Amino acid sequence: LRYMKFYDFKYQRGELAGNTEFALTKLFEGYREVPVDKKGELLAVCYNTIEECESEHDGAIIDADYHIGSIGRINKPFVNPMVEDIKRFADIHKDKTFQLVFFGGSPDEEDIAHIYKAVENTDNLSVYITGAIFPVPKHLLDKMDVFVSSAGAARTSSDAGYITIAIDAMDFDAIGIVGYTTKEIVHRNPDLPYDSTGELLERILIDKEFEGLPPQVTVSNPDYMEVFKTHMKYLSESVDTKEYYDISKFKPKLVNILSYRLFGENGLQRVYGLLRKIKRG
Repeated sequence: LRYMKFYDFKYQRGELAGNTEFALTKLFEGYREVPVDKKGELLAVCYNTIEECESEHDGAIIDADYHIGSIGRINKPFVNPMVEDIKRFADIHKDKTFQLVFFGGSPDEEDIAHIYKAVENTDNLSVYITGAIFPVPKHLLDKMDVFVSSAGAARTSSDAGYITIAIDAMDFDAIGIVGYTTKEIVHRNPDLPYDSTGELLERILIDKEFEGLPPQVTVSNPDYMEVFKTHMKYLSESVDTKEYYDISKFKPKLVNILSYRLFGENGLQRVYGLLRKIKRG
């Protein structure tokens, strides 16, 4: 509640925005209504993430039946649950070989070690992590059979024409296949049914349900300069008087301290994600 008061303070001043139409609605769920005309949606776009260029990672893509790519930082909270989902999928298909390639890295070596540790006993699944990389070489992305990412990283691969599973930023399970079963990349539409990450991998890789099919759902690919103008307009309409929120009111709760000690960074968010999955059955 203490944090919600702060968010509400920033929202009322026009200093809070989300990158999807559901972001602020989810943030304020059970606290306040967010009018349709004040949902504070500001898209995050980038135009030059993927380029055709030489890469030191050219020899890292090994022979495998299937290659699964993921773009973005590997210290995001959805990554470890995603790795577990892919590992379970590989365990189901012992007769196939898989390589999971992360086009990104983390400043914390423990994040990298955790991923390698998670798959060390899965003989038919190997992992390669490029580390921080920009731009992303197109010829390496061309070798992937599917991408599994979240938010802007999911847009990056889907906009470039690669089949992409988007992961929900709240419960870390699949939203859907961007351009085929969903147009969302950050939050799942709560009114629509959805398949799990493993079920979507089954449909894409094993059943080849989407092979050769053009996208079925319209996904916007906006001009980044036009989007930037909406950002500046939003800022210009915010309150122009200086007012600060007393952050001394923020004191860590016991549950936050325990979740951090037990599960590390984003621990509480991981716990909430697990509880949501249990609630959905």
